[in-house]
Amino acid sequence: MDWFNNIGCEELENEAVTYFEQYIGSISEVLASSKAEREQKRYRYSFQGVEICEFTWRNVYNIGRSEFKSLKQHLNENGVTPRSHGLSGRKSNRGHSFEVIENTIKFIKRYADEFGLPLPAAPRATDNTPPILLPCSESKKYVHSKYVDSCVNSEQQYIQLTIFKEVWNACVPHIQFMKPKTDLCKTCFQLREEISGSISEDAKLVKTQKLIDHIQSARTEHNSAKCNRSDVYNENDNDENSLKWYRWDNFFTKYFKPLRGIGKFHHFRFTSDEVRVVFARETLNQPEKRLVLLKESANLPELLTTLPEVIQPAGLTEERRRYLYNEVRPFVQFNFCDEFCPRASEG
Repeated sequence: MDWFNNIGCEELENEAVTYFEQYIGSISEVLASSKAEREQKRYRYSFQGVEICEFTWRNVYNIGRSEFKSLKQHLNENGVTPRSHGLSGRKSNRGHSFEVIENTIKFIKRYADEFGLPLPAAPRATDNTPPILLPCSESKKYVHSKYVDSCVNSEQQYIQLTIFKEVWNACVPHIQFMKPKTDLCKTCFQLREEISGSISEDAKLVKTQKLIDHIQSARTEHNSAKCNRSDVYNENDNDENSLKWYRWDNFFTKYFKPLRGIGKFHHFRFTSDEVRVVFARETLNQPEKRLVLLKESANLPELLTTLPEVIQPAGLTEERRRYLYNEVRPFVQFNFCDEFCPRASEG
C-alpha cells in the first residue's frame, strides 16, 4: 500500500500501459480484435408471438442440437433458401441397377417356391397375396448367403445384406419365416412336445426319429404337389358371360354319397373308365382305396349331361345404390356415372 500511495496516477497509468504492450500487445490492436470477435448475429426465438429461449424453441419443433447447428450455418451462408441434398442430380454411390434388384427378387421367389410352404389364402382382414412360409430354422441372413454364392458362381453382381433385407420387405413381404412356437402341423407340434417332455434318452431318440420321418414324408408330399401343379385358365375369358357360379351343393347331394373321413386323404384320382369311383390314399407310400361315391339310384346319363343350377347375382341393394349415387358418383368420370352409380329409386 505504501508503494501504491507513493506513485502518482499518471505514473501508474504509464506503467500499466507499458506492461500491457510488452506482454499482450498494443491497446488499439486488442480493441480492434475484440470488436471483430463480438460481431456475431443474435437470434430471437418466438412461438405464437411469445418470445422463448433456444432450448424451448428446439423442443417445440423437435429439432436436435446438430440439426439446429446445420440450419444456422446454412442460414448464415445462403440466407433463407431451401436446402438441397448433396447427391441432388447425381447417382448415389450405393445405388444398384434395375437388373440387379430384379435378379434378387427372382432368387427370393425361386427359393420360396422350392423350400417354402404356401398357405391357401391370406390371413383374415387382409386382401394381400397368400403368404409363403419358410422353415423357422433359416433366416434372411442364411438366404442371403445362398444368394451371394449363386451370384458368385454365375458371375453376377449382388447386393449386401442390409439392402437385401430392404428389397425383401418392400417387394416380397408375403414370403415369411415360420415361427417356432406356432407350427401349422399338429403332428409336428405334438411330437416336439413329446420330445421336450421325454425323460430318458431312448424315448427322446424314438420321438426324434418319428419327427424326422414325418418331416421327410411331408417334404415328399410337398414336392409331389409342386410337380403336379398346373395352371387353370378359361378359353372364353373375353366373353362377358364366361364367369358363372353354380349351386354345386344341391347337385352333389342329389347324385353322390358323402365321403366319410375325407380329411385324412391327401391324394385323389378320377378316371373316365369308372365315373362312379374315386381312388384315394392318405400318403404317396400307401396303396389306393377304391371308393364308390355315386348313389345307386342316380341316373348316370342325366348326370353326364346336366349342369347344376346357375346362381344369379342378387345385385345391389337400394341402400348401396343410394350410397354410390350420393358419395361415389362425384368422383367418377362423367361418361361412366350412369353405368356405375345410377340413381337409386326413391322410397
